[in-house]
Amino acid sequence: MSTIFEIKQKLASQAESVAQMLLPQGKKRGNDWIVGSTQGEPGQSLSLCLKGSKAGLWYDFAEGSGGDLLDLWCAVKAISLSQALDEARSYLNLSRPKPFMAPRHSYRLPPVPKGGEPRHEVKNYLHTKRHIPLDILKRYRIQEDGNQIIFPFYKPDGTLALVKARAAQEGAKAKPTASHCEPILFGWQALCPTQRTLVITEGEIDALSLAAYGYPALSVPFGGARG
Repeated sequence: MSTIFEIKQKLASQAESVAQMLLPQGKKRGNDWIVGSTQGEPGQSLSLCLKGSKAGLWYDFAEGSGGDLLDLWCAVKAISLSQALDEARSYLNLSRPKPFMAPRHSYRLPPVPKGGEPRHEVKNYLHTKRHIPLDILKRYRIQEDGNQIIFPFYKPDGTLALVKARAAQEGAKAKPTASHCEPILFGWQALCPTQRTLVITEGEIDALSLAAYGYPALSVPFGGARG
């Protein structure tokens, strides 16, 4: 069994061999592996530490990006963190943890919402009154249907699992548009597939508000007591 932390440590302990595998056109210079970028061309903009307390950490001075070897794996191969973890486990000959298997339920798919881009009451409430940037509303795929705010709940694979709606006014409560839908977290559609940390809130608008401050935020579907 191997967690992300164990994988990160094992990769760091083999930083040089990992660097040679991911970026074969790079060169060793002292305690660092030097290469042009995550594209792998010869150069010296990207530096990866091979030994010591910072082993496995890298930084691309031209792009202003960096991270650990899992981040590098994602960047070099243009894959998600989940895919990088699977490949790293195979590379390290580690087993995958068995996922928690919740009891199976039969859920219905919700009707696809027919709202449009927020332009009137929803835009006025969320953008003007609640100061949520329009790009955040777009990222979370918020819709407007009359005076109703439409919150679509997408799974990480893009499947629409749940839709909730509420009036664009203070004190209104969001309710599902159909019964027996899967109660998943709201906001997966707005997150980067390589995101490792996130904030979970007790409401959809709370998630939007935190996202406006730069936090990768999701919301439970039915509040802290039920969600």
